[in-house]
Amino acid sequence: MAASVTGVSWARLVGEVCNVLVGEVCDVHGSDYDIQAILDRCDSLAILLNRVVDSSPGPETVAALDRAIHSSARQLSALGTRLAATVRQDGAAAAFPAYQHLVPACLIAEHLLRVALKFRLRGAAQALFRCVSLPLAGGRALMGHFDALHGSSNQTCALLSQARLLMLLLEKAADWGFDAQLAPASPVVLWLASAVSQFLDLHGTALGRGPPLKIQYCLAVIANTLTSAPMFSHHAATMSMLGNVQRSLVQVLVPLLHATAVAMQLPADRRPHECSWDGVYAALSPLTGVLAVSVQEQLSATSEGDSSFAQRLMASTARLFAAAPGSDASDQLKEQLV
Repeated sequence: MAASVTGVSWARLVGEVCNVLVGEVCDVHGSDYDIQAILDRCDSLAILLNRVVDSSPGPETVAALDRAIHSSARQLSALGTRLAATVRQDGAAAAFPAYQHLVPACLIAEHLLRVALKFRLRGAAQALFRCVSLPLAGGRALMGHFDALHGSSNQTCALLSQARLLMLLLEKAADWGFDAQLAPASPVVLWLASAVSQFLDLHGTALGRGPPLKIQYCLAVIANTLTSAPMFSHHAATMSMLGNVQRSLVQVLVPLLHATAVAMQLPADRRPHECSWDGVYAALSPLTGVLAVSVQEQLSATSEGDSSFAQRLMASTARLFAAAPGSDASDQLKEQLV
């Protein structure tokens, strides 16, 4: 009984924190907005959510969580549209204030979605899926004014927060069979084109253990989901008609494949979190599928001059063959590599 009461208390506290925090994040006209303080409180929200999960919540606790998540989802999904309208109206002057609200909004939506999925709160999860408006509306409008975000670290943070949320939303939409019309093809593919372009402008094809690698992994998973999940067939068809998007994605995914191939030679505890066999599949599947023509074009373009592209691609392939685990997954990987 005590555990149940504790669980309900945690759930009510989550509801109160969400009500205040989401209210502040969605108040785009609020004064004295301190994004770092808001992000710190987002971390506190994550701790609270984990404590609810650990409390073995009963039906009353789960119901309280469901109500809190629904309320937050409605506000967060509306925020994406409002931010887009503000940025379109005020241009660069609205970019940094929009960034300050968008980044924590994406983080909160991600935290809440993971809990909704954990407890299989289908209604709450579908309400949160409408938070796709945060990247597709607010985020895409913001990417048109990235130069006004006071430095590359803010630009990277804005891009990473959007990519993480959209990756999770699209993956779970495919897993749960949510209506793909909630994320129609044109806005998603246009967001992906803008995100890839912004990433290349910020980081080129550089890789590291920090946010650039995380962004590349998210973009790989998004591309893989759009090109492999049947419910996103219209998205894949749209991508297949946009040669510039395909060529840009190749510039992002091939270096990720190289980095992952090297990392997979290391003991598991020394690899960057994003360098995993899931990451290999996410990068490789689009490269051997919808992006195969673009890969071949780049191979042909380097065949008469600098052949480093082809040589590195072959070297990474050899590393992956050598490191692939002895399992059915390994057989699937090797079929793709051949």
